[in-house]
Amino acid sequence: PHLERADALLTKRLGSEHRDRLPTLDLLCKAYLGTKKLATHLSTFRDVSAIRTAVDGRVHPNTLAALQAQARVELIAGKKAESLATMADARGRVERALGPDHAYAALLLASTGSLHASAGDKPEAEKLLRAATEHPSLANGTFERQTTIAMKRTFAGFLVRSGQIDAGLRVFDMALDQARREFGAEHLATQQTYESAALGYLAAERFPDAIRLLRDVLRTRTAKLGPTHSQTLRTTLILAHAESLLGRIDDA
Repeated sequence: PHLERADALLTKRLGSEHRDRLPTLDLLCKAYLGTKKLATHLSTFRDVSAIRTAVDGRVHPNTLAALQAQARVELIAGKKAESLATMADARGRVERALGPDHAYAALLLASTGSLHASAGDKPEAEKLLRAATEHPSLANGTFERQTTIAMKRTFAGFLVRSGQIDAGLRVFDMALDQARREFGAEHLATQQTYESAALGYLAAERFPDAIRLLRDVLRTRTAKLGPTHSQTLRTTLILAHAESLLGRIDDA
C-alpha cells in the first residue's frame, strides 16, 4: 500500500510516463509477484513496458526485458493470448529495427519458446528453442559465449522434460563440450552446465553419470563459493537425491 500511494503521488505530479516512476514500479512488480492476484495488477507491468518504450526506446535492452517480464506475468495470470501477443510485439520490434539475424532476435526466440513451453505448446516451443540454438548470431561471435551455452541448456532441458531424452542428452553433451573448451572445467558457467546435464541424466535414469557430474560440481562450488552458499547447498541436495535413487542410502 505504501508503494501504491507513492506511485499515485508520482503519477499525479510528474505524469504517467515519467522516468522517475520506474524505481517505485519495479518494487511494486516484485511485490506483486509474491501475491496470487497478478491478474488485477497487470496494468503495473504494462506501465513499466510503456514507460521504458517512451524513455529508453522501442528496442532498448531495458524495454525488451520489461516486455518479456510482462509476457511472463500475463501467462501466469491466465492471459495466454495477451502474453503471446506481447512477445510477438517484442520480436517484431527487434526484427524491424535490427533485422532477424541480430542477437536480440535469438534471445527473443528463446524467450518465446520458453513461454510456449510454460503454456503447454510443446511443438511450437521445440521449434522456437531449436531455432534459437541454431541462430546465425550464435555462430558469428555476436553473443557472449555464456549466453550460447545457456541457450543450449534451456533447449536440452526442454527436450528432456518433453520426453525426448536421448535428443536432450545430445544437446547437453554439446553444451558441456563447448563450456569445457571455452571456459575450462573449473569455471562456474561450466559447473552450471554440469548440474543441468546431471538433471537430464537423472531423468534418463543414468544415475552413475549424474552422480559423477554432481560430485564434481559440489567439489568446485564448495571451493569457489563456500560450503554454505545457496548453489552449493542446492547441489548437495540434488546429489543426495541421486545417491538415494541408486540405493546408496548411507551416502545420501
